[in-house]
Amino acid sequence: MISLERMRRLDAWIGWPLATLLGFLPRKARLLPASPQRIVIVKLSGIGSLLVCAGVLRALRRSQPQARIMVVALEGPAAAARLLSEVDEVMVISTASPWTLVRDGFRALRKLRQQRADVIADIEYFSRLSTLFCALSGARFRLGFGLPAWWRRRLIDGGTAFCEESHFCACVARLLQPLGVDEQQLPAVTLALPVPAEAAAEALLAAESGGTTGTTWMAVNPHAAELCVQRRWPLERFAEVSDALLRRHPELRIAIPGTAGERERTEQLRNLIPAERRGRVSNLAGRTDLATLAAVLRRCRLVLTNDTGVMHLAAAMGSPLVALFGPESPVRYGPVGTGRVHVFCGAAPCGPCLNYSNRKRAPCGEEPAACLLAIPVTEVRSCCEAELENR
Repeated sequence: MISLERMRRLDAWIGWPLATLLGFLPRKARLLPASPQRIVIVKLSGIGSLLVCAGVLRALRRSQPQARIMVVALEGPAAAARLLSEVDEVMVISTASPWTLVRDGFRALRKLRQQRADVIADIEYFSRLSTLFCALSGARFRLGFGLPAWWRRRLIDGGTAFCEESHFCACVARLLQPLGVDEQQLPAVTLALPVPAEAAAEALLAAESGGTTGTTWMAVNPHAAELCVQRRWPLERFAEVSDALLRRHPELRIAIPGTAGERERTEQLRNLIPAERRGRVSNLAGRTDLATLAAVLRRCRLVLTNDTGVMHLAAAMGSPLVALFGPESPVRYGPVGTGRVHVFCGAAPCGPCLNYSNRKRAPCGEEPAACLLAIPVTEVRSCCEAELENR
């Protein structure tokens, strides 16, 4: 699997020079088709940033009912796109190896050029590869965020400026405004889970609880994607909150989600819980796909999480949420959903620090960041207590 850091280097070493060269080619101005039949959304990375746009894609479906909507994405966002009933087709580009990345990328471009989409919309905001992909897609009209880069302006036909003071879903809604999406009237975020995922979640939680009735489930997510590991609150603090809740609520069980690669960190958190209560903590890392995890989160009374894709998945399922923010701004990437949401954002002179200019790299380089350390355990524990007692 190609790491996100390696993808960043590919974007810089390959995406930038190719996009710049392509920008020199002459190209006639084009008009947006009046009634597009094929609309392609390109979101290569970021499960969470695709999930927060679920309402935007519902609005696009309502405004363009005649269109077939396709999403092109890497594996994670592609799994999220499959949970959106508004999406007709998902095209996956694999990052299993450099070879599969190149192979799937060329296959996707060949298919898009054969189908000749009416509109392709790049909803990435600092990826050169995604802009290059759109430019080579053969689409009749290209939408993209206007950025301070000459090649980007040359390779798109229309769009809007990316505003870092706005929520990401609002930015995407404004980008798709020419297609009839109204930023002020976005539908609620909803996911369509397949029946097997619901059944798998039910069976998994029943097995973990040993068939005990009256169990209350809570999810605790200590992970954050490698794009910015500084978003992780210390494991010791997650353990302190978790143990306090387990002591106070004998019916409570805690599920710790994660990928197979996060299983070791998940087990580290579990081992920080005293032995007499550790049996009520389940390590689910690597044991669910995204749809099954969504069904698990829907069955949880509460989800305590860092700022990451699991947070957005829980929000989309309407789960009550306690979210911990640090380097990223909740104004730009706060959870979007129908459930109760409590956001903690640690105060630090340097934060929030992630933005377009630093390509979402935390300048401090430390884990956890000072802003996350500023979030008090006592306040998080009290908030979780109140939410668990809220019937």
